[in-house]
Amino acid sequence: IRAEGEVREPDSLYALSAVLMDGDSGRVLFEKNGEEQRPMASTTKIMTALIVLEHRNLDDTITYTQEALSSIESGSSAAYIEPGETLTIEQSLYVMMLHSANDIAHGLAYEVGGDLEGFANLMNKKASELGCSKTNFVNASGLNAEDQHTTASDMAKIGKAAYDNKILRRIMQTVKYELPATNKYSTARVWY
Repeated sequence: IRAEGEVREPDSLYALSAVLMDGDSGRVLFEKNGEEQRPMASTTKIMTALIVLEHRNLDDTITYTQEALSSIESGSSAAYIEPGETLTIEQSLYVMMLHSANDIAHGLAYEVGGDLEGFANLMNKKASELGCSKTNFVNASGLNAEDQHTTASDMAKIGKAAYDNKILRRIMQTVKYELPATNKYSTARVWY
């Protein structure tokens, strides 16, 4: 929708797929190739956060394991959490969402689901509950994986669930987060 209120035609969008959904009602206002399956990349972390919030309290702690931290691709987006470093779930969610931190995402997956496969099962169950019929999760980060895909329509449903979650909405609206010193870092770290 343009500033003048003129509605653009779907073919005039640069995006290959798009869905515009009313965040309150869930009504789809606009769609372009909304049912085509595509890789979901870091938008995966929205579902990761939803699952973590369903299974843990914000003040619970997590100690990151070498196994979880080494399960991400070398060179991918990371907060460089150290093996044995302890953070709260709340701290972890802020850093994961603001920095798109794959190491945090996989650490949370191991903490909640036992491993990536166990966590992916929780993600897929939740996706099904939300009415996502063409989504399949394999990992918690969104790193490319065979058989990990979604649609714009399904992502709109997941996005609405995130919008409806007051805690996650607060985290996603944050533009700067300062992680205080931890058991492995003597100074604070800041993410934007």
